[in-house]
Amino acid sequence: MHKFDPRSAMDVSPQERTEQYERLWLQGGFAKWLANFYDVMLPGPANEGLRRICAK
Repeated sequence: MHKFDPRSAMDVSPQERTEQYERLWLQGGFAKWLANFYDVMLPGPANEGLRRICAK
């Protein structure tokens, strides 16, 4: 079972944000969405950051 990270992606450093996005991407499945910062599912900078990781 995945739990959202209660923090906003914008509350952490860009490096920490990228590390979390990449770590969850490598796990596969739904972790990149469901275990990530709560705001990756909303329009805005958190979602855009994850989109860039997924596009690599």
